[in-house]
Amino acid sequence: MKKISKKNRIWIIIPAALAIIFVCLAFLNAASGGKAAAVSCIELYPSDLINSISIKGIVESAEKNNVYSSLGHPVKKLNVEVGDWVARGRILCELNTEDLENNLAQQKAQLNSSVQSMRQQIQISAVNLESAQKKYDDALKDSENGTTLDLDMKKNAYKNNQELFERGFISGNELSQSEVAYTSALNNYNGLLEQAKDALKTAQINYNNAIAANTDTQELVIKNLEKHLRDSVIRAPVSGTVTAVYAREGASGSGLLFVIEDTENLIIKTTIKEYDISNVKTGMYVIIKSDSTGSSVYEGIVSKIAPTAVKDMSGETASKSDVEFEAQVYITSRETDLKIGMNARLNVILEEKKHVYCVPYDAVMTTANGENYIFTAQDNGQNKQTAKQINVTTGLETDFYVEIFSAELFDGMKAISDVSSVRDGMLININTGGSSRGQRN
Repeated sequence: MKKISKKNRIWIIIPAALAIIFVCLAFLNAASGGKAAAVSCIELYPSDLINSISIKGIVESAEKNNVYSSLGHPVKKLNVEVGDWVARGRILCELNTEDLENNLAQQKAQLNSSVQSMRQQIQISAVNLESAQKKYDDALKDSENGTTLDLDMKKNAYKNNQELFERGFISGNELSQSEVAYTSALNNYNGLLEQAKDALKTAQINYNNAIAANTDTQELVIKNLEKHLRDSVIRAPVSGTVTAVYAREGASGSGLLFVIEDTENLIIKTTIKEYDISNVKTGMYVIIKSDSTGSSVYEGIVSKIAPTAVKDMSGETASKSDVEFEAQVYITSRETDLKIGMNARLNVILEEKKHVYCVPYDAVMTTANGENYIFTAQDNGQNKQTAKQINVTTGLETDFYVEIFSAELFDGMKAISDVSSVRDGMLININTGGSSRGQRN
């Protein structure tokens, strides 16, 4: 007998297998008396298919300002309460500054006294400097005239007496007297000029010190007191709504006194799981709902995504299995019933297709060679319906639905949604309660 090749065996086996399948189907149909299998269908109509992730967050203000004071003076007057809208610069409260004002008045009086004393000292120093300068000029003139002449005469006399003494014409006593006279004249010349010079130098130093003297320290104290006085009137740094008041009349005005927030521009603070973060980008459209606002739906966009995962109190990345990244959604809807502090449910739209055919994810089957197909309900002309296989191309996929393309698809076509036991050409009976139109996810 001729040996059959492996390739030929394959082609023989496949028709045989198909024959077996059809025989089995025929047998099953015969055994059941031709009874149709019950299936559920959906009617195909163009719809919007959305792929999104669901997260939760807290409504906050886009701009929040904490109003602090470092002054410990007691609160004298409180001008606002929670819920008030305030314009920038409005007085929120005033502190009791009676002791501050008294201290400021005392410092100003001391400054005025110091200024008067400095002026007097400058005048006195100027007079002393002028006098010292005159004495020095006179001493210098004397040294150049009479004092110098007297010194030269005594010096020459002493030298002549030295020669006369060596020749024996005068006694030692006479030589000694001329020496004393010369020394005295020399000391007088040096002493008067140096004294006048020293006196002038001292007078100049005193005058310079008087001119350089200032009241910088006192003026700085006064400047700080005046700033404290201005700061004792607490004003709104921005326009907005007062959402918290911690100031109390009679209590210390130090610390956090008010919180002012922009209630017209709201954001939602949220976190995104690690396995979703790579799919989320800033600018993505967000659908916003809240239990507090019922069925109302608002819009927003992803406005900020943290570059690193949430950190713990020590500044290190939180070590846990479900790593999260902080994110922020800006609420673009202008008029909403959302209020600061409300919990919100968010759907971040990752991808969206409009007016496309889609079926439940389980309605699409795949062949061994990777081709996708669905089953549709077809009228067989005998008042009965059969399952028909249609090859399709898939597109956007969500958790429940998948987009499909095919030239054979048309509006109103019934696609079988439970295909696990359906075969091409088999009789089917559509469950009247299972038919539904293609829908938005």
